[in-house]
Amino acid sequence: LRTVPQPSARRRLAVLLLLPVMAVLTVVILVPELWSLYLSLTNYSLGVPLRFIGIENYVSLLRESGFLLAVVRNFLFVLIVVVVQVAYGVALALLLARGFPFQRLWLSLLIVPIAISPSVMAVIWKYLLNFNFGPVDWIVQQFGIARIQWLSDPRLAFLTVCLVYVWASTPHVLVIVYPARLTFPQPLYESAAVEGASAWQTFRNVTWPLLQPVLSVVVIFRIMIAFRTFGIIWTMTQGGPDRSTETVAIYLYNEGFRYWK
Repeated sequence: LRTVPQPSARRRLAVLLLLPVMAVLTVVILVPELWSLYLSLTNYSLGVPLRFIGIENYVSLLRESGFLLAVVRNFLFVLIVVVVQVAYGVALALLLARGFPFQRLWLSLLIVPIAISPSVMAVIWKYLLNFNFGPVDWIVQQFGIARIQWLSDPRLAFLTVCLVYVWASTPHVLVIVYPARLTFPQPLYESAAVEGASAWQTFRNVTWPLLQPVLSVVVIFRIMIAFRTFGIIWTMTQGGPDRSTETVAIYLYNEGFRYWK
């Protein structure tokens, strides 16, 4: 008969199996992070010996109006894109849960953006929204409306980037919420229909309570990912025009790798 490992032996085996993963994470994440933290406390510059200066870099950063504006803009970006993509993703999931002919086709078309690289996606949208030869402005012009400077006007560029990001990220919400909605007990909806509940009452009293655990996870992950968004914004506008789309990630990249601060 096979002997069952003792708890202490199982713990040692678990630690042994985790060691390679922990070693890789330590080398590629922990060590660089600690080194970056140390560099932030020095006057580091290419070709100049390191000199420890404490928190002077952080103090000067907080005095920069550009950084504070980037922080505010970043929070506004996250607020807009997370609210819109979650609301839109939930609406699509509930609509698809009703069932339609060619259901798999519609679902596949809606989640296509997941298969596209963010940089490639940004290049495609930058072409579509081009003021001189973009198809979107051509369509707008057919309705007698003047061409719109989607990415050149500081008043529009921020909202344009937000909309493109929502289009790219909504499928990530859909692929989580839609399967969760399909697992909800059907008898609950049948009982609501028998009781004469309206569509809104059914959503508020049946669907919404069941969705809350899933939405909590979705919202947390979408906030984390939206805060560090870089590729789409950088490819489309590089933080311009007039720094109107400059988030914290773009600001730090410019300061570190364009101005060498």
